[in-house]
Amino acid sequence: MHGYTEYTIKQIGVFEKSYSFSRASEGNGNFKHIHYGDIHTNLPAVINNSNILPPITEEGVFVTVGYGDILVADASEDYKDLGKAVCYLDETDTSVISGLHTIRIKFKKDKVVPEYLINVFQTNRYRKFVWRMGTGVSVLGLSKSNLANFPIFLPSLDVQKKVASYFIQLNKKIKLQQEKIYWLKEQKKGFIQKIFSLELRFKKNDLGSFFPNWEERYLNEVSDVRDGTHDSPKYYPSGYPLITSKNLNSNGTLNNNNLNYISKEDFEKVNKRSLVEDNDILFGMIGTIGNPVKVTHPNFAIKNVALIKDNSDNFNNFLIHFLNSSHIEKQFNLLLAGGTQKFIGLNDIRNLKVLVPCKEEQEKISKFLSLLDKKIFLQEQILNSYKQQKRALIQQMFI
Repeated sequence: MHGYTEYTIKQIGVFEKSYSFSRASEGNGNFKHIHYGDIHTNLPAVINNSNILPPITEEGVFVTVGYGDILVADASEDYKDLGKAVCYLDETDTSVISGLHTIRIKFKKDKVVPEYLINVFQTNRYRKFVWRMGTGVSVLGLSKSNLANFPIFLPSLDVQKKVASYFIQLNKKIKLQQEKIYWLKEQKKGFIQKIFSLELRFKKNDLGSFFPNWEERYLNEVSDVRDGTHDSPKYYPSGYPLITSKNLNSNGTLNNNNLNYISKEDFEKVNKRSLVEDNDILFGMIGTIGNPVKVTHPNFAIKNVALIKDNSDNFNNFLIHFLNSSHIEKQFNLLLAGGTQKFIGLNDIRNLKVLVPCKEEQEKISKFLSLLDKKIFLQEQILNSYKQQKRALIQQMFI
């Protein structure tokens, strides 16, 4: 390819020492480690600050991670996380080691700009290579010998630096946007805490008179609370969607990835018992407890989730916020204390204690908190646009 030189990883990089300390070794200490589990879930592709890494209690003469080293997760339970990579770019901390199930690669500085190369590990071409080379059944693995043969096409160092500089700026935009969303969510949490602890009250009018005192009620006294099917319908490659606890996101949205599909007959059978309609609330009962979601335009059946029907007064517009408050969290902690399996029964949910203000104050509260939700949603849309831009550019710019 014109302007590019083809190499394999083993031609431009050297595999360096990694260590196998488990999570049990984490604690106060002089060294930090990069664990494959954190590469899967927590770490950004570029680590500019080692403070995000967990320290370990182990001591010794370790071979530490250097500036520009790329670390690859060589094990995973699924192909999605197998082969994920991070680049270490903290010049100030030389006390970080390559941890459990990681492959550490130090690249030749006369051939590679690490800030450029890390983007190659996010291309579809690299993902397809990992899918071909991954081995195993319950746990998948990626060997050094296979990874060493991955072909990399590099332009000149000057071009690498220019491209890397652009992506550094784009990553900064993404990080700033993530921080903005974080603080908006923290602000909302603060308001929820103050409102539902009655520290912050809404007033009837500008004259300063407050609404009547709130009443404590059981949830089943103010709402129709049901649950989805307890049966195990047969799943199909396509058909009618079945929502379970795993599909309820903590941000109040539905996760439509990894949906299960059932037949029309089973779909209609489930919905005779627990039909989900606009403004109803879904609530995780098994595994994922809570994560309430107020639904719009539902076209699915439900299994092992609670269904809180909306009433004629649109009470759910208020209730969705109360269900995210510490009042509910504390009640769940008491119910789950000492249990080995995360499970909340339907009667437990029906007997949750809720604080109920008058209709007018409910409307003021739900309107106020919904405006915050809209702000957060708008900022998340901006963040998603940055991420989509980055994904598209990576596929176009990196061969």
